[in-house]
Amino acid sequence: MQVTNHGQNVDEAVNRLISKSYIRNAQIYGWGLNHSFMVDALDSALGTKALGCLSIDLKDADETPLTDLGKLVLESWGPVQGPENTKYGWVPGKDISVFVSAAVYSVTLPGPSISGWLTNLQQANGSFENNITDTAGMLIWQPDIIPDKAAARQYLVSTQLMNGSWENDPYLTGLCLEALLK
Repeated sequence: MQVTNHGQNVDEAVNRLISKSYIRNAQIYGWGLNHSFMVDALDSALGTKALGCLSIDLKDADETPLTDLGKLVLESWGPVQGPENTKYGWVPGKDISVFVSAAVYSVTLPGPSISGWLTNLQQANGSFENNITDTAGMLIWQPDIIPDKAAARQYLVSTQLMNGSWENDPYLTGLCLEALLK
């Protein structure tokens, strides 16, 4: 789907996305929570995904597609990884996260040996780490490796509140709805 079909200014959106990145020598080294803040794996994965959704193929000064640079940073740049190689957390170097790792793997497309650790984390109740966010992230970004998708969906439904939300949080509710629609 092209953003221009929905009245969005592509140039403005691309410039804003690139301006929020950490750029050195005309190369993007990822994204952080805000311009010039520490680069993190989740924002870098989402920034790379956003560039990949564009109908144009942006390139750096050396004619390398920016999406390829984002993938390279996530795959090989140690500062965005957690304490275990090729596992990622909300904050670089800190505890690993199923949610963040699932998002990164959706960009880097790792082999089964890398993402296989995630499949072992599904609990008997269908959740991942007994966590709504982790379970939703797996359903959104890694549905093909989930041992029991039906159980994961059922877990999300079972955690929904009577008012239809998840924890009365609009962001979490949107995340869960997206996961259930996958």
